[in-house]
Amino acid sequence: MRHPLIALVGPSGSGKSTLIKAALEKFPTQLHPFMSLTTRPRRSAEDDLFYHLVTREDIKERETKKQLLQIAEYVGNIYGSDKKEINDLLERFCLIGAFVEPTIHDLLRAGYMIFAIKISPVDGGGFRDQTRHSADQKRQQIDIPIVAEIQNSFADGGWEQAQKEFLQVIKNIIERTS
Repeated sequence: MRHPLIALVGPSGSGKSTLIKAALEKFPTQLHPFMSLTTRPRRSAEDDLFYHLVTREDIKERETKKQLLQIAEYVGNIYGSDKKEINDLLERFCLIGAFVEPTIHDLLRAGYMIFAIKISPVDGGGFRDQTRHSADQKRQQIDIPIVAEIQNSFADGGWEQAQKEFLQVIKNIIERTS
C-alpha cells in the first residue's frame, strides 16, 4: 500500500515548518519530509530538510522528460516534485510537507491520497513580505479538502497547544493509514 501525503497549508510564517519538524521528531520511522525541487535561493540550513535546490534548466529538463508530478511558479521561483523520488518514498513512509493549494489540487487529480491540514496563525503570526502575502491570498482561493485546522497562536502557550493538537492529528492519520 502506498502511504499518504500530509500537506500543511497556510500563509507564509504561520508555523508550518516548525510543526513539520516537531512531527518528524515525534514519528521518525513513519514520516519523511516531502522535498520539493526549487529554483529559489537557499535561505537557511532548514532549506536542506525541505528542498532540493536546482536550476531552472534542470526543472525544465525534468518537465520535458515527464519526471515531475507537478510544477508551479510562486513569487518568481519554480517549484516541482520529482515523480520517482516521491513514489519511492511513499512505499515506505507518509510524506509530510508544506504545500500550496494548487499543488495539492494537482496531486489529488493525479490520484495521490492527501490529508491537508490548514495552519491558521492568530495573535500576530504570519510573514509580512507583501509579495508573498499577495501570492498567499491568491492561492488560498483554490478549494481543497481540509481534514483539520490548527490555530497556531503566537501568544504564551499557543505554540504548545497547536503542537499538541497537530501531533494528535498526525498520529490519527498514521494509525488510520497503516
